Amino acid sequence: MADTNIFRRLREAQMWTKTELARKAGVSVLTVDRLEKGLPCRLSTQRKVLLALGLSLSEVRRLLDQEQAKQEAQARALESLAVPEGLVSGISSPFEGLSVLIVDDESGVRELLKGRLQHWGCRVDLASDGDEAVILYRAWRPDVVLMDLEMPGKTGIVAAEEILQLDPSASIILMTGAWDTSPARRALERKIVRLVLPKPFHVEQLEMALKEVAPKVTRELEVISKGGAVA
Repeated sequence: MADTNIFRRLREAQMWTKTELARKAGVSVLTVDRLEKGLPCRLSTQRKVLLALGLSLSEVRRLLDQEQAKQEAQARALESLAVPEGLVSGISSPFEGLSVLIVDDESGVRELLKGRLQHWGCRVDLASDGDEAVILYRAWRPDVVLMDLEMPGKTGIVAAEEILQLDPSASIILMTGAWDTSPARRALERKIVRLVLPKPFHVEQLEMALKEVAPKVTRELEVISKGGAVA
């Protein structure tokens, strides 16, 4: 929603627990939790919860129009990540040989990112949750980790902290579509992650993020590919 944490703030104003709101709206507590974290949810479900919270139909309509616009922007961003059919990989890609671990609980996002990064010449592995990410990092030690923030079980921040215990120099990009940006901001301030990449993001933003977190790696790969030595 456009108004940060509106579900939580309205619920707290009513002095309701998540369980009470879920009962009044006819949804699960898990759904209320997802809404308060700003995670994707059907517009019809959002309408039910907002009406249960006491908003008028016109207020609900305005907020849902904003959410619809957000979803359309997300769809455009995802479309930009897809590699057009028949497009040949560029020989001069600055990411040729870069190893990247993609961590996201949404299989569609994982596959889109995998396709784009492989098109750029990256070596890619995938993890669907934080536990798998730590296991794969321990075994593989990739150059960059693209880590989703909100995942079932171990969050992206907890997984990033465990990866840093294995490798204090790990380059981790935190991806987040949550409206509440404070956890991501604190992770950046505490240097748990190198960069925060807000969802939805376009292909150009992904390219800039990789160049920012792994400039030394990409320079070394370029030198090696030309037969030179790295100082």
